[in-house]
Amino acid sequence: MGKVTPEKHTWRPMPPAGPCLTVQRLVDRYNAREFDPFSFLTVCYCGEKFDRDGVPAPVPGEERMAVNYLVTGVLNPVDMPSGAEGQTLAATVGGLKQAQPSEPVDVLNLELWVKAFGETDGAGKRWELESENVPLVRTGTGVAVRVLSGRFADTPGAVFAHPSGTILFDVTLSPGAVFEYQAPAENTTFVYVFGGKAKFGRKGRKQFGKNSLLRTPGGDVTAVTYCSGARFLLFSGRPVERENPELCPQTEKTVCRVNGKK
Repeated sequence: MGKVTPEKHTWRPMPPAGPCLTVQRLVDRYNAREFDPFSFLTVCYCGEKFDRDGVPAPVPGEERMAVNYLVTGVLNPVDMPSGAEGQTLAATVGGLKQAQPSEPVDVLNLELWVKAFGETDGAGKRWELESENVPLVRTGTGVAVRVLSGRFADTPGAVFAHPSGTILFDVTLSPGAVFEYQAPAENTTFVYVFGGKAKFGRKGRKQFGKNSLLRTPGGDVTAVTYCSGARFLLFSGRPVERENPELCPQTEKTVCRVNGKK
């Protein structure tokens, strides 16, 4: 991670906006250099009346490709915190079991910007994807991966193969599942957990739950679940403005905890 202050990596909670009950900005101009080639990442936790059309689309950028991703799930107020006015926030997601299943709702809306410098990179383009329409790969061991960009188990993503090798997966783990993936070592690789809990790293001893943003060194991503399942987003891309990715501090060789609850 280099010599940077912890505050520089703390996700920024934003006021509720439009149909978003909770907004968290994870990557922006304050820390984009450490997440190169990802220059912007915001997640919106939605309510029952969420309308995707109510989220204003950003102005297309000539030096970026944008991806908006809408995740659907099931409403489970018992397992969710409340907003400032007492509203129930996003549902438990990721196919996690609940005693009384309820109506499917939109639960998470993500806006991601990836640096791009030409038409072949997708510069100026914006993709809108919904989880139910993204290619799904099941391994048979409690692992389900929606492939937005890149390739997993020989399945190509919904977004065209980005020249910089950008990888974006939506990973769901059932209780007792193990997920392993090796991204290119030179990539900037990190995960954002938005459902359940999991241990990350081959020697991981801590569980990380919702709102955890984790950096992984060397592109090696390993996640293990126990009594509960988990759902997280995996991001990986080759930096475009520096030759070598910044590594985690030597005291954290397995995984860098940028922010999040244990």
